[in-house]
Amino acid sequence: MTTKPHILIVEDEPLIADNIAFILEDEGYKVVGKAIDVEEALELIENTKPGLILLDISLDGDEDGVELAHIINQKYQIPFIFITSHSDKLTINRVKKTNPCGFIVKPFKAAEVISTLAIVTYKSANKHSGIQHENKESFFVKQGHDLVKIKYADILYVKADDNYTLIVLKDTQILASLNLKSLAEKLPKNEFIRIHRSYMVNISKITRISHRFIYIETNEIPLGRGYYTKLQELITTL
Repeated sequence: MTTKPHILIVEDEPLIADNIAFILEDEGYKVVGKAIDVEEALELIENTKPGLILLDISLDGDEDGVELAHIINQKYQIPFIFITSHSDKLTINRVKKTNPCGFIVKPFKAAEVISTLAIVTYKSANKHSGIQHENKESFFVKQGHDLVKIKYADILYVKADDNYTLIVLKDTQILASLNLKSLAEKLPKNEFIRIHRSYMVNISKITRISHRFIYIETNEIPLGRGYYTKLQELITTL
């Protein structure tokens, strides 16, 4: 069964926002907030962590929904559906560059909203399945107030550092604000392996293995006693 995402509504017409919220809640969706402009939307995204955003193209303020969509793609990678009363070619050409999950055209019927959400929720759930996850080439981690893009292929190894994780790349190191367990969930299981309670390594970067250490370029990384057998079996199958 597909889990229904928590939804943020970004719509500058309160009556329409309330109508959408009523439709969603009647179908069992949880609405985590309603925003009327980009600034309020970004604050709610940070505070509520929605799984899906319904986003009006025309918003109050200097920035519109299309500009907000670019920010969402760059910083949050949350799927969104555009709500618009404009379905002309110029508008469609402008918004399609943001890669929305769908469109709801005003005036809309409840059935149209529900069917669009059902399709997007299904596609999103399958997109983030294990197989799709492992086909990705990169991911984002939070570093301070920023999100930093990291390619899996560039990682040499990662090291636990209390509630943080040190990601060691060839030419730099990044201290990410998440623990090793959380980071491990982002790493493809066929490419990375735990070799110590505090370390995971990129299998393709290993140059030498002893009973006590893993060597990656000039880095000597401790190998936990309980991890040696599993590592040996995995290396043998490569």
